[in-house]
Amino acid sequence: MKNISKAVVLTLMLSSFSAQARGGHRGGNGGNSTASHFSTIARNVHMVWKDICENEKDPEGYCNYVKDFDGLLNKDSGKYVLVKGEKDPNKVKAYDGEIREAINYTDPNEIIVNEQAWIDMEGDPKVDSRSIRLVMHEYLTFIGLDGSDHYDSSTAIFGMLVRKGYDLKKLASSEGLPSPCSLSINGHSSSSIHNEFKKGLIKRGYLVKNSNEETRFKLNLISACADKTATNSCAVHAQITDTYTDSVSFDEMVIDTALLTKRAKLINKIAHSILEKVASRKCSNM
Repeated sequence: MKNISKAVVLTLMLSSFSAQARGGHRGGNGGNSTASHFSTIARNVHMVWKDICENEKDPEGYCNYVKDFDGLLNKDSGKYVLVKGEKDPNKVKAYDGEIREAINYTDPNEIIVNEQAWIDMEGDPKVDSRSIRLVMHEYLTFIGLDGSDHYDSSTAIFGMLVRKGYDLKKLASSEGLPSPCSLSINGHSSSSIHNEFKKGLIKRGYLVKNSNEETRFKLNLISACADKTATNSCAVHAQITDTYTDSVSFDEMVIDTALLTKRAKLINKIAHSILEKVASRKCSNM
């Protein structure tokens, strides 16, 4: 029994020593706003990065590493990275003694963020790009894409985000981005046209939500229909805005007239002709 007790005490002492060597973080740092913000940026970038690979098939998008990155964010994964904030800058030192903005450890995987450096970064006019690059660099070291002295992969992925027009302020926000395939319908259209588009969009892979919910895509529908004795005519304007980039990703207007055709059938025809031009999306990342 004495031998067992000594072994247990030795194990506890070693664990305590390891925690002290990392700045006393083994007890956790739940609810830390810096750590939460850091993690949210990683999830935002991962969401966009994965969507690019699934829906744009970008050959330069480092797509072979998306699953590896996913493991770093998944708490059920053995590769999950825990992010913690540290108020004392002296506890965020590299091996050369230099105080860093963040530093990472393995076994277990952890990123320790210098809270003061994170706060100071907010005064930088390029805070969004700096924070995204820092977050990606720290995470990518765990899958061997970046290292303490090279930033090639984080720079390339950041460049891809800029090149594709993603809103860096939204990516670097402390708020999570809405789901990549989510869409809300707004505007002035009849309920029949609204419902026809909703059904068609769901069929094409979109997650259609209420108009007051935060979504990636916003569809603005405007319609006008007129009845005559034997003729129905309708005009429908559909415009989709991508809130990730704050740009119009689709804009189409259709005017159609049908003789001796019910309005419902005409509406179905117009909606179908517009929706055929809206790309289907892969939503496995929901």
